Amino acid sequence: MIAGIVLVISIIVLILLVLILFLVAYRKIRKFLRENFDCNTISEAFQKSKLELEQTPKSFSSMEPVLLNQLKRDFPEVNLSQLKSKSESCILDLFSSVERKNTSNLNKYSDKILNYALKMIEDSKGKETSYDSIKFHKTALTNYKHDDVCGTVTITSSLEYIYKIGNSTPKKVQDRIKVDIVYVLDRDKYGEYTKSVGVNCPNCGAAVSKIGAKKCSYCGTALGILTENAWFVDNLKQY
Repeated sequence: MIAGIVLVISIIVLILLVLILFLVAYRKIRKFLRENFDCNTISEAFQKSKLELEQTPKSFSSMEPVLLNQLKRDFPEVNLSQLKSKSESCILDLFSSVERKNTSNLNKYSDKILNYALKMIEDSKGKETSYDSIKFHKTALTNYKHDDVCGTVTITSSLEYIYKIGNSTPKKVQDRIKVDIVYVLDRDKYGEYTKSVGVNCPNCGAAVSKIGAKKCSYCGTALGILTENAWFVDNLKQY
């Protein structure tokens, strides 16, 4: 009899302890939510976080002044604004091709860009897709490297758009995309696609064989000012 009473009392005490711990945790959670999210429930906090993510542009680091000095050292006449324009145009062309389920507008880019678009189209599974109200927040030079084969500039953009697929509700997306733009020096080593791009001597037709070269290494003809057409968009990645 006494053992039974003790057992009942122990159970009641245990339940009370659990309730007290629950109330303490509940109050701490509510205090945390009020202080950090200005709300009282986890679901409200989740919704607020989601809205903040939709409104906050994705950031990225850039040492553009330093990189631009390196780029100008090798390509004194390069126009960074034109390279940025190439990058943004490629992104817009990519979205357009996915919307239309047609990649004919990507023929001026490399096979890597084409395959990237085809993968996005495949992932949409035939559903109507749209990218509306596209806005670029920031576009900057984020990397530059070169060797005997090519010089590569990486342009990164932070942007937002309204994305809709199928019958889903349109949602604002904050995106970040980096684009590699290449100046090819040795087209035989770089790949078949680059046979028709780059700079050639206007006199003898030889390919430029050195970054920033002012004269043809074969006939000595002045090569003139480097134009934006010497660069082509080679790769793209969302991250």
